[in-house]
Amino acid sequence: MVNAMHNGAWFVDRVVGTVYKIAYVDHVVNAVYNMAYIDHVVKKGEELVVLSRVVVRLAEIVLGIVFLGAGLNGFLVVVQLDPIMPTSAEATEFLGDGYLLAIVKSVETVCGLLLLLRRFVPLSLLALVPLAANILAFHLFVDPGLLPLAVLVTVLTVFLLWVYRASFAGLLHKKADPSKRQAGS
Repeated sequence: MVNAMHNGAWFVDRVVGTVYKIAYVDHVVNAVYNMAYIDHVVKKGEELVVLSRVVVRLAEIVLGIVFLGAGLNGFLVVVQLDPIMPTSAEATEFLGDGYLLAIVKSVETVCGLLLLLRRFVPLSLLALVPLAANILAFHLFVDPGLLPLAVLVTVLTVFLLWVYRASFAGLLHKKADPSKRQAGS
C-alpha cells in the first residue's frame, strides 16, 4: 500500500512537473524558437552574427510591399489613371507610358508578389537587382526626393541577396560544365 501511494505521489509530481514545464519553460522556449528560429549564422571574424527568420521575413515583406505597390501604382499610369501613391515626375517622364513602363512595372508587381508569398525568392531577387540599382542611381542623381526609399530598397535587396547567397553559388562558377548536372536538377 505504501508503495502504491508512493507511485501515486510520484505520478502526481510528474504530471504537475510536466504541466509546470509545459506552461512556463517549454512554452517560452518554443515560442522563442518558433518566432525567432535561428536560421542563418554568419561568421564574422571571431563572433557569430545571428539572423533570425523574423528579420529575414520582415525584410521580404517590406521589400515585397514596396515593389508590389510601386508596380500596381505604375499600372494605373499605364491605363491613364491617377496614381494612388506619389510618383516622381522625372521617373514618369523617363519611363514614359509605353512598353518600358509596362515591363518594369510587370517585373516589380510579379516579384513583389512572389516575395510576399515567399515563392521563388532567389529568382525574384535576381530580377530585382537591376531595378534596385537603377532606382538608387536615379534618385541619387536625378530626383533626390525619394532617395530614402531608394536607399531602403537597395539595403533590403542587398541584405536578402546575402541571406540567400547559397542559392546563387551555382551562378558563380568560373568554368561551368553543362555536361555535369548539379544536385537537384
